Amino acid sequence: MSELEKLQKTLAGIVGEDNVVVGGAASYGWGALMGYRAFKRPKLNREKLIVVKPSSVEEVADVVKTANTERISVIPYGGGTGVMGGTAPVVSPAIMVDLRRMNRILEVSSENMTATAEAGVSIQRLNEAAVEKGLMFAHDPWSAPRATLGGAIATNGMGYYVAGYGSMREQVLGLEAVLPNGKILETRPAEFSSTGPQLKYLFIGSEGVFGIITKATVRLHPLPESEVMLGYRFPSFDSGFKAVTAMRRAKVRVSVLDMGEETYGYADPMRDYDTELFILVEGFKEEVEAKVSRIEKICMEYGGERLDDNWAKEFWENRHALMYVYEEYLETGREVEWFGGNLLDYIHVYLLASKVLEYKQKTAEIMKQHGLLLYERGLWGYPEVFSIVFYKPAEPSREKALEEAETAVDKMITLCHTMGGSMEHCHGVGVRLAKHMLREHGYTGLETIQNIKRAKIPLTL
Repeated sequence: MSELEKLQKTLAGIVGEDNVVVGGAASYGWGALMGYRAFKRPKLNREKLIVVKPSSVEEVADVVKTANTERISVIPYGGGTGVMGGTAPVVSPAIMVDLRRMNRILEVSSENMTATAEAGVSIQRLNEAAVEKGLMFAHDPWSAPRATLGGAIATNGMGYYVAGYGSMREQVLGLEAVLPNGKILETRPAEFSSTGPQLKYLFIGSEGVFGIITKATVRLHPLPESEVMLGYRFPSFDSGFKAVTAMRRAKVRVSVLDMGEETYGYADPMRDYDTELFILVEGFKEEVEAKVSRIEKICMEYGGERLDDNWAKEFWENRHALMYVYEEYLETGREVEWFGGNLLDYIHVYLLASKVLEYKQKTAEIMKQHGLLLYERGLWGYPEVFSIVFYKPAEPSREKALEEAETAVDKMITLCHTMGGSMEHCHGVGVRLAKHMLREHGYTGLETIQNIKRAKIPLTL
């Protein structure tokens, strides 16, 4: 019996023979980091990948103890919707822990306005359970029908509601996690605590490097008494941006804010284009009326034109449509056959508001230099949260296009760091941005992260 077969037998004794897959099914690949992205992906190593599907925290702990003993890397896996390759099996051998069998909603409390659920429950299902109690879970990414609670916490994800409720960091009250030595850690579900460092924050946004999240208690919110969806068109990104910052100064906090240039195709990054702004205002009736009135005044001041309310409604109703397009590919592991061999990719950065328009101009010059066409530039939730989506024709060859696009991305991320920003605000790092981590954190910062990992958690995940 080979070492791999022995390991398979040991793991089957923990989770059951039917819940162990050797060699890695096709669906356990790149997730949503599909082949059309402008990224030279390393080779997947599925040959010695063992996928296990535990049903309890105790089983997760036993799996991790086994991995610790055998000195084998562990990859936590949620819904597979990550766009950065954070669960791609690029090391071998490895054990992938698929948490989707751990999908119980343990409690939804109307009195406490909290929910406690296992890490494998989908975001959509958790919110549906909250709605039944007259509450809402204020995390709503494009991938909500499939993305899991544990995955959203591990990447500190943002959803459409980030403008009003913050990222996952603001939603999590307490969590349970299995450390790489197999010990189970559970933090208290306290929103405020002055009892030393709050250990839950070690895991939020960590992408599994410090442990596997298995359960969490999250904050819920009352369903709003009133809500209004608004849409505006501005003559340029800059004018829309100024309207958004004016709302910030006026303390007009909205629940959803999504703004993007409408290029209607593949466009010259040096030009300005009409920009559309979607806003969801919610709360009690008088509050909503007051906010809508002030938003209308501010948007008109900066050249905004009110759009038909049906436009905003259609935007909101279709916000998860892309997830259903991806579903088939995520299930089968097939590559998305879009863009005819050409490239489409994006960067999501966080910059001080005073730096955004300068960054927009300088990145346009980089894109022009490397032949990248603009698909969209936008904001999500805050004026500081800036995104660029670009298109690169595969000319004269796809390989050459890939080299040009990667060079441009590296320059844009380096520029972000030079201007004091952070290279990613909601998707995690994965393998896509790993090479930029030293610049992101600095030598001392990255060394500190590594030392915490070595000191507290002896196994490399």
